[in-house]
Amino acid sequence: MESHRSLAKLLEDNRLTEAKPAATPFETSFLSSETTKSEARKLLFTENLQDLLYLATVSRPDIATAVVVLSRRVENPTEHWNAVKSVLRYLKSTINNGLSAFIQKFTNKMLCRC
Repeated sequence: MESHRSLAKLLEDNRLTEAKPAATPFETSFLSSETTKSEARKLLFTENLQDLLYLATVSRPDIATAVVVLSRRVENPTEHWNAVKSVLRYLKSTINNGLSAFIQKFTNKMLCRC
């Protein structure tokens, strides 16, 4: 359960261990045009995005789309931190899910189509 430990550390590092759960990885409302000018916030966004990319690649394909959309906002981020927190809250609510749960769900869908 390496990804479980990585996710728990990521939530702890961002003080989101007690965060309210989210039903989806991100909401489309974060795509507004308001730009945040804080370099510290941009650095925080980039560091968290790296961790999310790792999780999406290794064990959490369910967040891959959200992470790809967020990665497009690195140079000129808009309301990015709220979107990252949304993904983290989603991960918190699904912390026990992983690649095996994703594969099981996909397999069940494929069997139902036969």
